[in-house]
Amino acid sequence: MLKPHHRQYAAVFLFDLSMVAGLTVSPFYIFHFLGGGALMSGVVTGLQWGLYAASCLLSARHVSRARNGLSWAVAGAAGFAVLFPLAPLVKNPYFFGVLTTTAMASTGLFWPAMQAWIGAEPDRRLRLRRMSHYNLSWTVGLTIAPILAGPLYNADYRLPFLLVFATAAGAMALVMSLPHESKHFQAPTEEMIAAHAAHDRESEAHLPTAWGALLIGCALIAAMCAVFSLRMEELVKESRLSLLWRPTDAPLAGTAVTYFAWLALIMYATRAGTSLVMGVTHLWQHKFWLLALTQVAAGGACWVLAQTSSLAVMIVCALAIGVAAGVSF
Repeated sequence: MLKPHHRQYAAVFLFDLSMVAGLTVSPFYIFHFLGGGALMSGVVTGLQWGLYAASCLLSARHVSRARNGLSWAVAGAAGFAVLFPLAPLVKNPYFFGVLTTTAMASTGLFWPAMQAWIGAEPDRRLRLRRMSHYNLSWTVGLTIAPILAGPLYNADYRLPFLLVFATAAGAMALVMSLPHESKHFQAPTEEMIAAHAAHDRESEAHLPTAWGALLIGCALIAAMCAVFSLRMEELVKESRLSLLWRPTDAPLAGTAVTYFAWLALIMYATRAGTSLVMGVTHLWQHKFWLLALTQVAAGGACWVLAQTSSLAVMIVCALAIGVAAGVSF
């Protein structure tokens, strides 16, 4: 039997795989079956992430005071597992929008509860190492999600939604197997609290900056998924997507979903690698300039994405966005 924190790693791996698989194919479902474009995709994606953020903020206020915060995570996983896969049953943009945005709102019950559970580890160094493994687990899940969802969508548009159900349900079952944090973690000693007091005060002082950076990082990834997916669709349809530079190399053949899935894989893999590196080092802590530098680079990458038709340039841009997302989180 896996140890509790290992079961939690598996749960967040499956749940982020579920979320990102659904979010990867959602814009293409809107383009292909609902007659929508960048506006509809952008509105739906914006509502999805907006309700997710609002739900996180609301549930985070209550998770720590709940008798068992993990019950919030179970409810969130159940809501997403049921609602998101039902969205393509009726080919109506309002039906799809309501179900997917409500499903994303339910994930806001899952993540604060899971972060609170792993954050209950009182030893700062052990907590950093386990948070690194936790972050690596969910980022690996979101990394492989596009490369699974893309081919499944090409085979049958309903298959990614089945994947969403299976992985979210698996995550829910794993969360239900976790013990209450009071039974798993030791209470912090007075010496431990005193030793970490200065570090904790400095971390608290940096929280507003980190929240702002995280908001920007999430917005950049959302823009990549909701808006750039349509540009990829247009480039492929018009035979203007090239490997290096037009007009010297021939246009690439293939589906927009496939190319976009590979870019998403690169972006999320970079985010995972960044989380892993930051989990085993300490030099980055409380460094504002690192946040600012990566955010400026990611913002420039989004501007370049709107101009280029080169897949190689798009890969570099995906790397920059992935680094910024990893650093800000």
